[in-house]
Amino acid sequence: FERPLSIENCKCTEEDYECDFGFARKKKLSEEPCLPVANISYKPPSPCPAGTNYVVSGGYRKVAGDSCVGGVQHDPISIPCQSSSFASSGNLYTLGLAIII
Repeated sequence: FERPLSIENCKCTEEDYECDFGFARKKKLSEEPCLPVANISYKPPSPCPAGTNYVVSGGYRKVAGDSCVGGVQHDPISIPCQSSSFASSGNLYTLGLAIII
């Protein structure tokens, strides 16, 4: 006789997360937020084409091997890439205004 094996993932709680690299809690309690321990740069990668996003840490990562789903979510932060081209930076508008004057 074999018993059926049923595996279910539990909902995520604060205990399923730890501070990501460069972040720490003031106290070692899970109720404390993960805060940056130094200046963290969210400078976009190069290249970073307009219309795409890059992802940065929100300060948390799941504990290794954790497979919880739903519940508390500490997802990475998605930041849109800004175009650094001359035409999209507002310079074209300024140039057009200067030509009109």
